[in-house]
Amino acid sequence: LHLTVGLLLSAIFITVFGLIIDGILTGGPLVALDRWVIVHVLYFRTPSVTEAVRGFTRLGGAVFILSGSILLSAYFFIIKRFDSLLTLLAAVLGGRILSLILRVTLHRPGPESLLFKSSALSLPKIHDVMPVIFYGIIAYFIIRNTRSWRRQLFTMLTAFFMVSLIGFTGIYLQAFYLSD
Repeated sequence: LHLTVGLLLSAIFITVFGLIIDGILTGGPLVALDRWVIVHVLYFRTPSVTEAVRGFTRLGGAVFILSGSILLSAYFFIIKRFDSLLTLLAAVLGGRILSLILRVTLHRPGPESLLFKSSALSLPKIHDVMPVIFYGIIAYFIIRNTRSWRRQLFTMLTAFFMVSLIGFTGIYLQAFYLSD
């Protein structure tokens, strides 16, 4: 049952991802929504909020994700949970490789930022993908070892909140689009 549900969900997510990519590459309504969101976010930008947002965005940065992955890997190694260690490494390294392949393949330029110079490609940004994988895999490990549905729900909502917060910071700083 788990395999069937997993394959069905994977097929649904791949289809949705394909539709999003098609909409972006053909200049569909999603591109207009990206522009609308950036214009409206710029309206609310202030120097003090920008500083706070720069702090929050570090929670999805390479240094934080790499440090967290190394610490978690060391923990799994010390307690001899090699299955969890391999799962973590496969998720983090696989996500990084997939993200790079998609960026090169799709070749979508990122938004023009008023805050910093960036020639990086968008869709997907590493800063977009890695927090989803990192916080998602941590949530998976916690949920797998927790029987309380309240703790499981809290864990899922916390991971969702962290990823959403990091995503919003990227939009606010014009590092990537909503559709990314």
